[in-house]
Amino acid sequence: MRYFFLVLFLSGLTSTAFAQGLGFGAIKTDAKAPIAAEADSMTVLEAENAAELVGGVEISQGGTRLTADRVKVYYAQDDAGISQLLATGSVVLMSGADKATAEKADYDLNRGTIRLTGNVSVRQSGNSLTAQTIDINLDTGEAVMSGRVRTILSPGSN
Repeated sequence: MRYFFLVLFLSGLTSTAFAQGLGFGAIKTDAKAPIAAEADSMTVLEAENAAELVGGVEISQGGTRLTADRVKVYYAQDDAGISQLLATGSVVLMSGADKATAEKADYDLNRGTIRLTGNVSVRQSGNSLTAQTIDINLDTGEAVMSGRVRTILSPGSN
């Protein structure tokens, strides 16, 4: 049953969350496309109301792919779904030609926010942005970057 919720959550993550924040994802992923999740191990942590995928974690759906050393999924207290996803260690999110990297990604479904931290880099259409932290509000599309922000814009890029 919990694996079913993991699939539902990942579907929302890949097709909506990152596509809205920062305009990430040149290709819109079909939310009904199959989701593949692989890791060296998966542990259900009933006491923490969570599940953890460890070791070479790869999660993909259509043209969107998330990789990390470790991904922990927290379930809502009422067992109605997922409340939070925490990816750590060599986090890479790719959608089409767009790529974001960070040391940590924290997606809070209850607040509708994503926080990328630790040497964050986003590359889109020949443009790039680096910062220590990027906070994305998925409801408003607002993104706040902090920690020595640097952008490189390529004229003529889409």
